[in-house]
Amino acid sequence: MAWRAGDPVRVVIHSFKDFRDKHVEALKKAVLDVAGSEFKVDFAFVHIVEKHPLLVFDPGQRQRIPPRGVVVRLGNSEALVAVQGPTEVRREARGFPRPVCVKVHRSSTFTDLEYLSWQALAFSALSWRNVPPPTAPVTIQYAKWIADQPGRRADGAARDAARAHAAHVGRCLGEPHVRVGVLALTSRAHREVGWQR
Repeated sequence: MAWRAGDPVRVVIHSFKDFRDKHVEALKKAVLDVAGSEFKVDFAFVHIVEKHPLLVFDPGQRQRIPPRGVVVRLGNSEALVAVQGPTEVRREARGFPRPVCVKVHRSSTFTDLEYLSWQALAFSALSWRNVPPPTAPVTIQYAKWIADQPGRRADGAARDAARAHAAHVGRCLGEPHVRVGVLALTSRAHREVGWQR
């Protein structure tokens, strides 16, 4: 399905680290240069934090682990999302599951924290590599796995091409090594696949 002029387009960008204002402006400019004035583009810059000091407990559960999908708002632009519940924790050696923290950047034009938290949760169940859901959305997890691959391969050309691409992206954003996952959907696409907002 092709987009038509005038269609609203939503670009949601997940990052494993906090967005700097210069990164946000560079990403907006790059997308708007491609989209032109034909589309109304909304942006959500979402920092997915895996390592933080916060935990969520459920006193009603024997293990005190909240069910997968519990969202705890920490403010207007920040929430904790339980991506692993008691059924996903199979070994005690893994420890108590830590929720991911979803932070929406202040320059985002799409700021529906409930929707963005749900989206991060949905992306955490899409890994084809693990049977239990991973501890982060695939937009972050796959970017890490892909970034780790070039160094392991014996094929020097593939490694060099990956490094050159990473350097190009880094120059565009003003940083040498940046991993970013991107998803763009129109509201029409949401309706056609049955996603609710």
